[in-house]
Amino acid sequence: MTRIIKLIFSALYFIWLKIKRFFARLFGLKLSPICVAFYYHSIFDNEKNNFAKQMKLLKKKSNVIPSDYSGKLESNKLYSIITFDDGFENLIKNAVPVLEENQFPFTIFFISDYFGKKPEWNFEGEHPDMNEKIMTVKQMNSLPQNLITIGSHSVSHNMLTSHLEDDLVYELEESKSKLEKLSGRKVETIAFPNGEYNNFIVQKSFAAGYKRVFTIEPKLALQSENEKITGRVWANGNDWYPEFWLKVHGAYSGLAKIFELKRKILK
Repeated sequence: MTRIIKLIFSALYFIWLKIKRFFARLFGLKLSPICVAFYYHSIFDNEKNNFAKQMKLLKKKSNVIPSDYSGKLESNKLYSIITFDDGFENLIKNAVPVLEENQFPFTIFFISDYFGKKPEWNFEGEHPDMNEKIMTVKQMNSLPQNLITIGSHSVSHNMLTSHLEDDLVYELEESKSKLEKLSGRKVETIAFPNGEYNNFIVQKSFAAGYKRVFTIEPKLALQSENEKITGRVWANGNDWYPEFWLKVHGAYSGLAKIFELKRKILK
């Protein structure tokens, strides 16, 4: 789906959500909270100002919570979770200062074998992240300790669905162990590379000691108090204001139904 089509669909879905919640309120029904987990990759120099505007919108509209949050969310409130995949160095200059200024908790999912390197995994065509350097261990450990949560993004960034069981277990356990050793912090969350996973991978992730796993299915997050599989909505430093506003309000979660239908048709 193109960007414009997604925007139009999400705007219509937002209107449907507003109507639905209006009648729920009219009949005295309890309104569920809306929580959106965002995932970014790089924030480039020319996106820094727009990213700051996005965080300003979050400050105004939403309650930003950490990715390992546990507990019940208040009804009829907006919540956000901020995550970054891969751990690119450009975040230090272009994202972290903004997050510190707003005192927003955030998570970076690191690839344990890629510190100080450039990506070597496959990209679809020319991708702006291809030549971006990933943080060093020293840079990771210089991030604001009161705000950062360290998560795993596997050992190699290879799709976990392509591994046999022994290699899969290695990708899950070794990345967790190495990141904990390098950071001196617990690593209890993982984001699956390229969003590829199945039930077996989820089970092995929990067996490896992760308490919550993150996908790239654009579903609302933390819809139950003990949620362990959490969807995320893709965000970009160059998102248009209407795009990001709709994402904050949960409107892009409607795309999950479209993607699910598409998968079934392709099968």
